[in-house]
Amino acid sequence: MIPPTSAIVVSRGRPEALRLCLMALWQQDHPALEVVAVTDPAGRAAIAQWIARRPEPVIRLERCPADAGCATLLPHAVTAQRFELPVIDTDLSYDAYLSARSANFRKSLKRARKSHAGLDITCVPARPEHAADILAVSRKTWKFEEGTAIASDPGVSAFYTGLLTVDAASHAAQPFVTLVRDTHSGDPVAFLMGLIHRGTMFALKMGYDPRIQERHPGFALLQKCVETACAAPDINALDLDALGPHGDYKRRWATRIETLESIVAFQKTPLGWLARYAYDLKGVLRFSKDGLSKRFGRKVS
Repeated sequence: MIPPTSAIVVSRGRPEALRLCLMALWQQDHPALEVVAVTDPAGRAAIAQWIARRPEPVIRLERCPADAGCATLLPHAVTAQRFELPVIDTDLSYDAYLSARSANFRKSLKRARKSHAGLDITCVPARPEHAADILAVSRKTWKFEEGTAIASDPGVSAFYTGLLTVDAASHAAQPFVTLVRDTHSGDPVAFLMGLIHRGTMFALKMGYDPRIQERHPGFALLQKCVETACAAPDINALDLDALGPHGDYKRRWATRIETLESIVAFQKTPLGWLARYAYDLKGVLRFSKDGLSKRFGRKVS
C-alpha cells in the first residue's frame, strides 16, 4: 500500500496552471491540491497553514522556484530534487523563432522534415476519439517496456485519456493533441498531448512507434507544436516539461531554461519513515536503471 500523499503546486508569481492545472479533475484523487504564489507573503502563509492541516505522511511541493527557500516551510524530514525546465517563448512568429536558433539546429530540422514525407502531422483540440490513437501508439513505445507509458497503468491511462473529454469552458484549459499518421496506412505512429492554459501550452505526454525512429518523430511533434503556438496570438510559451535522462533534445528547442525544485517531506511518524525508506530505495533503483540505460541503450528494464 502506498502512503497517501498531499500535493501543492507552487509558482513564482501569479498562480499558474503547470502540469496539473485541471484542478477539478485532480481533486477527485487529491482533494488538498492547491496552487499558490510563493513570492507572495500571503502565499507563503497559506503554504504553512496548509501543511499544518495535512494528516498525510507525505507532502509534496511541486515546481518550486529553486531560490525561493520553499524547503524551509516544511517542518518534517525533507528531500529536494532540482530539475531544469525547458521553455520555448512563442510570442513571436515561427520564422523569427527559427532565425534565432543555431545554424546547426536549422540544418537538423531541415533534414528531419525531408524524412517526414508520407506523414500527416496535425495539432488540434483534443477529442475523445483520440484516446484510441494515443493508447495504440503508447503500447508500442520504449516507455511501455519501462512501465512509464500512458498505457502501462490503468489508472494513469484513465487520467490522461480523461483529459481528452474535459470541457475547456468549465476548466479554463484546452486539451490538445499533436498526432502523426502514416498517410499510406492511416495508422497513428506518434503523438504529443497536453493542455493550453493561461497563455501557456503544456506538453504532458508524448510517444512514438519505434519503427519510425529514423524519421525523427520528435522533431515532427515539436515543430508542429511550436508552429501552432507561434501562430496563436493567445499562446506565449510552450512548456516542454522537465529534462529527463533522454531529454537533451528539448534543450535544443528551448529559448530559456528554468531551474525548479520538487520537494518531498515526510512526517515523523512510523508511516512517514516507511514512506521515506521506500522513496530513497526507489531513487537508488532509478539511478541504477538510468545509468544502465545510458551505457547500453534505452531498453533497460
